[in-house]
Amino acid sequence: MLDHQKVQQILRLRNEGLSLRQIQSATHCSLETIRRYINNPQRGLQERSVKPRSCKMDRFEQDVLIDLFHKSKGNFVVIARCLHHLARLRKIESFKIDASSVRRYYQSHFPDLSVVKPTEINPFDVEPGQQVQIDFVEALFQFVGQDQPTRLYIFEAIYAWSRKRYVRLCPDSQQSSWYLSILDCLLKNGCPRTILCDNDKSLVISHTRSGVRFNPGFTWLCKPFGIVPVACKPRRAKTKGRIERTGGYIKQNALAEANAIGNIENLEQLQHFLDKWVIEVSDQRKYWVNNRHQTAESLYEQEKSLLHFVPEDQQAQAIVNVGSQIVSDRGTVTVYGWSKSIGYRHKGRTVCCYVRPNGSCMVMDIQGRPIISFCVPAAYMQNFDLNARPAHKEPRESTALPTEDRYLNELSQFLEF
Repeated sequence: MLDHQKVQQILRLRNEGLSLRQIQSATHCSLETIRRYINNPQRGLQERSVKPRSCKMDRFEQDVLIDLFHKSKGNFVVIARCLHHLARLRKIESFKIDASSVRRYYQSHFPDLSVVKPTEINPFDVEPGQQVQIDFVEALFQFVGQDQPTRLYIFEAIYAWSRKRYVRLCPDSQQSSWYLSILDCLLKNGCPRTILCDNDKSLVISHTRSGVRFNPGFTWLCKPFGIVPVACKPRRAKTKGRIERTGGYIKQNALAEANAIGNIENLEQLQHFLDKWVIEVSDQRKYWVNNRHQTAESLYEQEKSLLHFVPEDQQAQAIVNVGSQIVSDRGTVTVYGWSKSIGYRHKGRTVCCYVRPNGSCMVMDIQGRPIISFCVPAAYMQNFDLNARPAHKEPRESTALPTEDRYLNELSQFLEF
């Protein structure tokens, strides 16, 4: 069908007395088309009825789409995943849509909604198997059935070259949560050559121009794995590498999606969701490496051969049980029913007890300073719980705080496996 201007030109030339051949030369239309519009002038004046093009997202109510936008804070990747989840619940077959299509739909149908602009990430070049980066991030999350949001403490780790992520919910961000999370990450995903951390007191005692003084517990934790700890520069977020962006990525994607779905009732379900999110979303994210796009999963498979994995028969010796307690008036602590004197000077103070399956135990204060190491008899390890009341009392003794050099030797033996 010709447009309105072309039809008007044909009719005007015909009224001026031009023949059909002359009109054909002027308009470059066929004789049949010219004859049809001259015989029926109203044909070109009728508006074409264009059938509106349907879209997959038209199957969902506008209120639902607007609500998803606000709950996900305008993250179109999260919205696309939520729509797939909603389609499965509604039994909509063959529903597939990507984040780009979702973005275009919102821009055309909801132009008043603000759009989150992507954040530019500075490159951080490392070699495969070189480094894992660790950090803690805090976030608020609304569980189903709760009136107030719950504060979450999330340990996050990322293997710098492959971008393989590890996410774990913790009760707090204290030293025990740091150490247990680091151990679990290394045992599951492998040990690189270095571990990059911030200057949290659980890991770093001081960081000055003269050098870094790591917490002895953190140094001893890394030593059996052959890992060298590295601290980023104070108040220089760019030196933290890729882990600096990971916290925002988890909150804006994983937690935003969990909140939008709205069926998470407790921490256990949320941890299960995060584990699934790492595999289905984070590991499938593509990065430009070696002149081509590759997923984090593919990159991690290439990096695996350069990581050290603790053999299964030795992993049990790497696991640490942690318990906190208040030192008794007699200056003693009790571990698996075994009572040990650590000195009067510590009575009434809170200490942390780190115990390995072989009975080796290290007691530290809440600042992470070592106090004493000893071994719990095997019979007590088998017959009592970690926080069991004392079934044995050792004679009181005055125990002076050992020197750091002495504990370096003791904990080196303590952490060997």
